[in-house]
Amino acid sequence: MNKHVNISINFAILNFKVMFLKKCIFLSVSMLMFCMALDAQQDPWTKNQLITPEALAQKLKSTGKDLPVILNFGVERNIKNAIEIGLLSSPKVAEKFKIDAAKMDKKKETVIYCGCCTMENCPNVRNSFNKLKELGFTNIKVLNIPTDLNVDWIEKGYPMKQ
Repeated sequence: MNKHVNISINFAILNFKVMFLKKCIFLSVSMLMFCMALDAQQDPWTKNQLITPEALAQKLKSTGKDLPVILNFGVERNIKNAIEIGLLSSPKVAEKFKIDAAKMDKKKETVIYCGCCTMENCPNVRNSFNKLKELGFTNIKVLNIPTDLNVDWIEKGYPMKQ
């Protein structure tokens, strides 16, 4: 009987370990799916709404109507033809931009950037993109700056505002 009790206890422990392992796997998979969903929702723009520094620099070589409106929503230096807006997290800046945006052509290609840090971590460009959509802009492009303005634009010799 002692042997039978011992087998029952071992079976119960094994059963507990299997259940525990199943719960750990379930939680791990759930967390992974949650993180993937969170990451997918992080960027409010599509891949088609990204513009590379090379492509924007090429557009800046043209003249006339083909030039996009370029808005700097950061604290970094301005690239050529950029309009310095500043951080929309400031109520004063946000209110001024709302007034200025009412006078802008919302269908014209509008390129936005910040450049303070990696795009992945930049809160300014996401906030700005969402604000432009809220204000009715329909042709928004985000300058794809993976590292920062210095590395991805200035060091490559692309044109800066004088």
